[in-house]
Amino acid sequence: MALITGSLLDGVHACFRRYADTFRDGDGRLPGPLQLKLDHSRRVAEEMASLAAEMDWPIQDRRAAEVLGLLHDTGRFVQYREQGHFADSAACDHGKLGRRRVAAEGWLEEWPEETGEAILEGIRLHHERRMPPELTGRPRDYTALIRDADKLDIMGIVAGAVERDGFRELPVMLPGLTLDRAPTAAFLDGLFHGDGADLKRAASLGDFLMMQVSWVRG
Repeated sequence: MALITGSLLDGVHACFRRYADTFRDGDGRLPGPLQLKLDHSRRVAEEMASLAAEMDWPIQDRRAAEVLGLLHDTGRFVQYREQGHFADSAACDHGKLGRRRVAAEGWLEEWPEETGEAILEGIRLHHERRMPPELTGRPRDYTALIRDADKLDIMGIVAGAVERDGFRELPVMLPGLTLDRAPTAAFLDGLFHGDGADLKRAASLGDFLMMQVSWVRG
């Protein structure tokens, strides 16, 4: 098997940085929501590498985990440019968009084929409510880890935004959600008596926060 060297890892970081730069305006600035996603991606990459090390994964898997953390939200950049928000739909699902974009850019072409495919699957599935039962081996390990690392950072982002200004940007990023901190009856009914927390049913900041509580509950 080909080795995942430090230079391969650095190469992906450089490619992603150049990719993000293409979304900057004439003054070199990223729109606020995309800057948030860029910062988020970098933190999740660090968290993935740290978690993989704590679990004593081999260095190859640690580097793969770091790259998955960095690239997991690649689709958010195209999504925001095309529709101006982060609401997923069948036509604009950021996991699927990200997988296609990373594959098309060829950032993983020099990586071992099985590892590259596992990373691509992690990108596609990181935000899904459930992992496919047929997903096994390292692809499942990578996907499970990115789902946890992603949520850990999102919880910090939301807590900070609520404390700072009541998360005023939430309706911009997810149209249809109000800043009302009270959960809605429909969302709570689905959470406790239906099929669980579903962002598509969320209508308020309170619903969004309750969804995060459900992540902890598992």
